[in-house]
Amino acid sequence: MMSKASREIAVIIAACNAEAYIAEALESVLKQTLKPVEIVVVDDASEDTTADIVSTHYAHRGVDLILLDERSWMAKARNIGATATTAPLLLFWDADDIMPDNFLAQMAGDLKAERGMVYCGRTFFGEGRPRSPMIAPAADRVRLWKQNFCPSPMLMRRAEFEAAGRWIEPPVRACPDWHLALRLSGRCGWGPSMAMGKIRRHSGNHTLTWAKRGAESMDAVRMDAASITVACIYGGRLPGLRQGWLDAVRASVLKAGKRVELIIVDGSTEGWGEVDLARELSWCHTVTVKRARYGADLTAVDRRKCARELSTMLAATTNDLRRMASGDILWLIEDDLIVPENACSEMLRVMLGQGGARAAVTGMYRSRHNPGKYLAANVGPRGPKHLTELPMEPGPIDLAGTGCLMLLRDLMPPVEALFRGKVAAHDWALSDALASRGNKVWMVPSVVVPHYQTEEICV
Repeated sequence: MMSKASREIAVIIAACNAEAYIAEALESVLKQTLKPVEIVVVDDASEDTTADIVSTHYAHRGVDLILLDERSWMAKARNIGATATTAPLLLFWDADDIMPDNFLAQMAGDLKAERGMVYCGRTFFGEGRPRSPMIAPAADRVRLWKQNFCPSPMLMRRAEFEAAGRWIEPPVRACPDWHLALRLSGRCGWGPSMAMGKIRRHSGNHTLTWAKRGAESMDAVRMDAASITVACIYGGRLPGLRQGWLDAVRASVLKAGKRVELIIVDGSTEGWGEVDLARELSWCHTVTVKRARYGADLTAVDRRKCARELSTMLAATTNDLRRMASGDILWLIEDDLIVPENACSEMLRVMLGQGGARAAVTGMYRSRHNPGKYLAANVGPRGPKHLTELPMEPGPIDLAGTGCLMLLRDLMPPVEALFRGKVAAHDWALSDALASRGNKVWMVPSVVVPHYQTEEICV
């Protein structure tokens, strides 16, 4: 049974020009069988009588009113309301919707100890064609990347809400609930509730308004919400590229408007050494440099003599990175590649745009040993055949290297060691594992990455 403190809920309503609905919404909150300990209405510079209704009829019933002089939009208004409360649980309610009497009790009952957030189902009323009720589906983060099924009234623990970054207004001012749900679901336990909110449909409804913008808005929300871990397994073959590698990654993630987690796994004989990690580290929220678990004897000279050991090491280290990374996306960039400025934004666009979430995308780079071929292969009757020309548009391929590879961690399988003759090819094993799950790697031909043979010569 939940303790009394663990059931203390603050209900926050951001309202703008909601005079036609606010009273009905507040009455439904006040009638809850599990009474909220705090109710706050944030009036977002309404031009109607919303604030008068709240102050006249509900202030004496325990409803606090916060007046904003200038329009702040939904995310900022909700954050202001959260700051004004202290309860350990938060629920944000829309000013035009109605809570069934047992709504909060059901939500609190379904917020098990291992969960940081639960989301409700919905029934619909008001304008437009009748819609069937939507029971909250099972928690499935891959499905959540493709389509939002977590409406605004999520019940969440305050600590998780704060750690996830609170409400953020997406660049298209669409789906802040989806944006928050993606961030929460990546860091805490989450799941459905049997509670059913009553959602009003009308011409001024925010959801209907943004939905008219279509798939473009959904793509923008996915790309803005996604967090990234950039990782490099540093072998030390070309130490003079270290600063150039770092500067190129910085330029690319800044162009994409991202802050990233940076992980360097150092497997070199000499060590990562002195590079300017401190230069404008505003583009990183975390930097980790750690020595590899394996020995430092797998140098470039020895690689063809120890393909089995190298493949085993690379597979194990990639799996370590998968566990270490906190980002939704793991971006593997080898230490002899210099990514172009458009790499991060273009690869994100192909991975999370165009209507869904792809498991992996790769930038295009040439083989150091055969500069006439790009290291992305389609497999035919006679085996892999790497590309000699790039296609015009992104598309799936059978095999890709891990040189400049973005992986959606929710769809990333464990990596196995694979070696063929004298070639260590754990990345082929990764491609095969993805394809066996119906998730081929997609090439991004607009991202052409210089691949260095020496510190002066690239292909």
